[in-house]
Amino acid sequence: MSIDVTTNLKSMIRNYFKIAFRNLVKTKVFSFINIIGLTVGITGFLLTALYIFDELTFDRFHKNASNIYRLVDNRTSDGGKQTKIAGAGYQVSEKGKKDLPEIKDVARLATFSRINVMATENNRVFYEDFTIGSPGLLTVFDFPLMQGDRNSALTLPQSAVVTEATARKLFGTTQVQGKTLQIGNDTLLYKISGVLRDFPVNSSISFNIIFSESSVTNDNFKKFISIVKERIISLQSKIEIFLL
Repeated sequence: MSIDVTTNLKSMIRNYFKIAFRNLVKTKVFSFINIIGLTVGITGFLLTALYIFDELTFDRFHKNASNIYRLVDNRTSDGGKQTKIAGAGYQVSEKGKKDLPEIKDVARLATFSRINVMATENNRVFYEDFTIGSPGLLTVFDFPLMQGDRNSALTLPQSAVVTEATARKLFGTTQVQGKTLQIGNDTLLYKISGVLRDFPVNSSISFNIIFSESSVTNDNFKKFISIVKERIISLQSKIEIFLL
């Protein structure tokens, strides 16, 4: 006597579904409550898991993420109110790199205003943030660079690095290295020296275009914080204490 196992299995599963459906129909209210509860529970679990994953992986995609520190300026007003600013003056990073041998490299990023950016090839104009960055921005952080050399892309004056989305927006293609941009009323053209992949959503750093820090000829931004020698020694001791 031969037994068709496959047929019996299909029949058994079909009967299970029939019994389950009949029970759902008989106890509609309780079935509805159970289904809604299960749906809400699973949805809540998935949303919580996604949030935790996003928080734990924020800025962790950099190769040296565990060795990268963000400088925060703690300020206390005359009234005792404390505020934290995610940034500090130019001289802090410059002096820190020179006087603290433990600092291997520094990255600076600053946004001043919004300006018109025009692609000279087709005269397309977009209103963008005027953001400047030091060469270390591409060496401290390893954002994927589609075109260009990360060691020199932000070194020369009148250099700019764009994201792939911005490249498409301005030129209709990502092959834009060597093309030029006109910034506001500036008569000097900026040459695109690199193209970055679009930033992931869990990155605290994000911009469309970044210009080389050396493009700014006015050095006033470098003097935003003036530190005398005695205060540098004090700053160094404070940092050493903090690191301990």
